[in-house]
Amino acid sequence: MSCFQSIEEMREKCICLNLRPVTRLMTRRYDEAYASTALRSTQVPILFFLMLNGETQMDALGDEMAMDKSTLSRNFRLLEARGLVSRSDIDGRTVGASITAAGQAALEPVCDIWRDI
Repeated sequence: MSCFQSIEEMREKCICLNLRPVTRLMTRRYDEAYASTALRSTQVPILFFLMLNGETQMDALGDEMAMDKSTLSRNFRLLEARGLVSRSDIDGRTVGASITAAGQAALEPVCDIWRDI
């Protein structure tokens, strides 16, 4: 089988290759919808998770969100700068993450927008 034939087969059958454009389009659509909230579609799940689960270890949050440490850290810092989340020292070694009252309030319009997407 030639490389071109393999590429043609991949284009037709590879889930990852076909899913990436769809996920980029969905991300763009949600980011546009959430624009009035100044939240990104990558940040909203963090707020929702913390709202539902309360204080969570930062490592567990990354695992739950399927985010590597740098992606989680970047998104968390942006939310933290806006006062939507906070960090805490759980046991001297473990960093905790929690949503603030402002973060809870920021989710209100997201819930309304989400219903209309």
